Amino acid sequence: METAVLFYKIEKEMVTAEDYVMWAYSMLEKGFSSPSLGILASFDKASNLFEVEGYFHKSCRELEIDTSPGYEVCARAYMRVLAEEIGKREQPSEVYELAYEMFHIVRELDYPEDLMVWYDISEKIDGVLYDPANSTIDSAGLVLLIKRTAKS
Repeated sequence: METAVLFYKIEKEMVTAEDYVMWAYSMLEKGFSSPSLGILASFDKASNLFEVEGYFHKSCRELEIDTSPGYEVCARAYMRVLAEEIGKREQPSEVYELAYEMFHIVRELDYPEDLMVWYDISEKIDGVLYDPANSTIDSAGLVLLIKRTAKS
C-alpha cells in the first residue's frame, strides 16, 4: 500500500489494522527496514488498531517518512486505488458506487479541472438511475465509460 493512500485513510478515519500491516509489507518489499517496521509487519491483520497504529508512527520516525504529505497528494493517490478497483468490478452498482466515491473526492478537492470528468460521470449515473427515459447513455455504456475513464 502506498504511504499517501494510508495517510488518506487515516485522515478519513477509515484506516484498519490490516491497512497498517499491508503498508508494512509493501515497505519491506520496497527494501525499507527498521525495527518497528518489522514488528508492524508481524502483526495479524485483526490486531488491535491502537497498538498497530503506535508501531506505524514509530516506523515513520525511524524511516524519516514525511507524515504530512498534503491532503491533495493523498486523495489523488487514493483515487488511483479506486480506479484500479473500478477495473476489477463487473456489477454496475459496484462500478457506480466507486465512481461516486471518486466524485466525492473531486468535490473535496474543490473541483480541479483535470478531475472534472468524475463530476460528469456522476451526473450520467444520476441520469441512468433516476431518469433513464431522458438519459443520453444506457447502463452498459456508462459502465464502459467509467472503466475507460478509470484506466486513463
